[in-house]
Amino acid sequence: MNENEKVSYLQAKGITPYDWNAFLTAEHRTEEQWNIAKTLSRDWVSCACGSQCNVLPRRHYNGEPKDEMLSELGLNFMDSIDDGDIIAARQTLADIEERTAFLLTCPNYTDPLDGSNDQ
Repeated sequence: MNENEKVSYLQAKGITPYDWNAFLTAEHRTEEQWNIAKTLSRDWVSCACGSQCNVLPRRHYNGEPKDEMLSELGLNFMDSIDDGDIIAARQTLADIEERTAFLLTCPNYTDPLDGSNDQ
């Protein structure tokens, strides 16, 4: 892996990553912290998927992962944060990390959306 592959998508965009694990495991969260988390979770660049590796294929116009399962997990994460459901958000973040690891280590994986319209 080259140095560029070791950064998150967020870092590749020049943005300091949000520590989703720290937010989700904090003993207490303020209303302001919740509002920040909700805002960040609604953007593909700053959401839990944006915190994943920069080499994952993404849609050029908004940073959404091209992998259908990872994209769905990102939407589920956003919904969990919007609902204030910490338990679901923690599990979804773990699922996002697991899916990302699979995509990065599976040499024969082909994205079902690969070659489709990127719009």
